[in-house]
Amino acid sequence: MNKEVESFLKEFIEMIRECEKFCFMSRGKEFQQEAVKKLTTFKQKVTSLKEQMIKVKDEDSANT
Repeated sequence: MNKEVESFLKEFIEMIRECEKFCFMSRGKEFQQEAVKKLTTFKQKVTSLKEQMIKVKDEDSANT
């Protein structure tokens, strides 16, 4: 697997752990808004990384 994708996956796991505390319980609106901002930024990063992997024809990494 591409090293950039491996690094991304580690960051993804950290992001999920940080935001999962908002999944099942109601929390303060400001915490949820902060999580939405972080996840929106992260989604943009995912899209960019996927496009990079497609350009270099690394299908496994693009589909990870």
